[in-house]
Amino acid sequence: MLLAAEAASGAAEAFRRADDRRAATAALRRSRALAASCEGAATPGLFHAPAAVDPLSGREREIVMLAAKGMASKAIAERLFLSVRTVSNHLQHAYTKLGVTSRAGLAEAVRCTP
Repeated sequence: MLLAAEAASGAAEAFRRADDRRAATAALRRSRALAASCEGAATPGLFHAPAAVDPLSGREREIVMLAAKGMASKAIAERLFLSVRTVSNHLQHAYTKLGVTSRAGLAEAVRCTP
């Protein structure tokens, strides 16, 4: 598990250098999850893991939390007085920042994010 965590950390760094934020974030999340199962083990490969790629903006976080609870984009738009297109744009930015590709992945990422 520790070797897998180090490999995922290295992949995150490679994706970051290639400017693939979604893949970098997904690899970083995987590395952290694997490292957490190693009972506090620490190696140089894990110490050099990149920081989170981009934090969510306040509006992105607000929309993500509603989407993670199962609200449809149209309902979110009506609740926040936005267009559905604006909600979709915020969700796409959040998907990229969190390294996910679906609402199910979004809900999982929100549960794992401190």
